[in-house]
Amino acid sequence: MAEFSRASDAVAAAIAYQSENTQLLDTPHTVDIMRFWKSLAQFSLLDYAAAIATLKSITGLDYVKNLLLAACYAQLGQTDEAQAMMQAVLHVRPNLHLSDLGIYDNFRLEKNR
Repeated sequence: MAEFSRASDAVAAAIAYQSENTQLLDTPHTVDIMRFWKSLAQFSLLDYAAAIATLKSITGLDYVKNLLLAACYAQLGQTDEAQAMMQAVLHVRPNLHLSDLGIYDNFRLEKNR
């Protein structure tokens, strides 16, 4: 538990740093990437509502943004919104498979399912 607490503190510090320094970035694309990383940190802290708010401020990166939005909505039990985001993802990548997401290997072992 102490290890998780230390990791959570580090993630929270990273979020604060990113929030304070976003305006220093030189291009809108760079800002979107920073916001995406911030939303990943918020997701890892189980702050799904904050991650959604951050993701909605991203103007590009639709594919990865919608994947993470779907995960956030699913974690909050908002299945209609989660399905809508996955439909947007599948519109861009109609033949998407779990192996394409890089998470398939995590679920190959029975103990991880």
